[in-house]
Amino acid sequence: MYAIAQFEFRQALVAAQDTIPNQLKKPTAKPSMKWVYRLFHGVQVITLSLHEVTQEIVINLKAVQKKIIRYFGQRAMEIYGVT
Repeated sequence: MYAIAQFEFRQALVAAQDTIPNQLKKPTAKPSMKWVYRLFHGVQVITLSLHEVTQEIVINLKAVQKKIIRYFGQRAMEIYGVT
């Protein structure tokens, strides 16, 4: 799965002529998935419950993480609450 995700994400970046910052903060269209996963360190899901209503909120999402999420499609955008 790791290799497939990396391959497809890299292909999407190249097709869109887009990049994300690498570990040295330089643009790359060929990031490792290990690096992409590392970029999500600190992103958290908070679950709030009041009476019988439960809501999940994603916190600490920055622009680069939102950009990455968009490349993973509509379902990922729904999970993270990205428009």
